Amino acid sequence: MTVRGDVFVAPRDGELPAAVEVVFDGDGRIGYADETPDDRTAAGLLIERWSGHRTGPVIWGDHHSPRQVHTMSEPMRCAGCGQAPDTDDRGILWVLNTRPDVLSAHQGEPIRTTVPPMCVTDAGRALSSCVPLRGAATVLRVREAPLVGVRGTLYSQSGRILLDQHFALLRDPCVHQMVVQQLVRELVDYEIDTTTIPRASPPAIVLPNSS
Repeated sequence: MTVRGDVFVAPRDGELPAAVEVVFDGDGRIGYADETPDDRTAAGLLIERWSGHRTGPVIWGDHHSPRQVHTMSEPMRCAGCGQAPDTDDRGILWVLNTRPDVLSAHQGEPIRTTVPPMCVTDAGRALSSCVPLRGAATVLRVREAPLVGVRGTLYSQSGRILLDQHFALLRDPCVHQMVVQQLVRELVDYEIDTTTIPRASPPAIVLPNSS
């Protein structure tokens, strides 16, 4: 739980990924040498471990991996406060950064995102405080947003990093060789919301596969 003025999913200066030794078991699945139950998702995926203290300013546009996983797991939680996101008969409230040059023809296409949903209070605060959102933002109501994949570091079984910021679908066997930095959901049934937060009207064009 956070207090207003904090941002649950965003790291602060003073927090950073921890240096942890990765190991592989006999089935070729990645783990930590000193692993604890908190290091895995409910589905058994290994989460990037972070250390440090929330002493400095918010690092806008970045995600603290364990807290991002927490907000994007079931039940989903608000990126700003870590509590329940706003929901009405149109769906869950989501705020995405967008590119104005994207054609309007892209609207309605599925959007893969690592950005968690929000409550109304924190969505309004993000639109006024988050630099990436000031130029363009799209507010959505989302009715269906399945968890489809992960983004993280892919390791060889010798412990060598093969790819960083690698995206993999949940059905891909390589997810068991990854340290997960973010969960990825796909927004597949949504509509633009121009009434909940007037600050965001008129809406910017939705960026497909936005993260």
